[in-house]
Amino acid sequence: AYAGLGPAYRHEDTDRGTVSDGGFAYIAGGMLQLELHTRIALTGRLGYVNAHGERATNMLFGLSVY
Repeated sequence: AYAGLGPAYRHEDTDRGTVSDGGFAYIAGGMLQLELHTRIALTGRLGYVNAHGERATNMLFGLSVY
């Protein structure tokens, strides 16, 4: 399991110019690694992000080399 909290900034171009917004981002989820060799592992991660009042999920699958 993992969790995090940090600053989040966004800049948007609109008809009135560039609008900037700052706040906090919250992230939480779970991660699993399957060791294939001493320095190589398959990695899977599924998480949830909340920033600027918007919610999103993220998913990552990959190969980790140490």
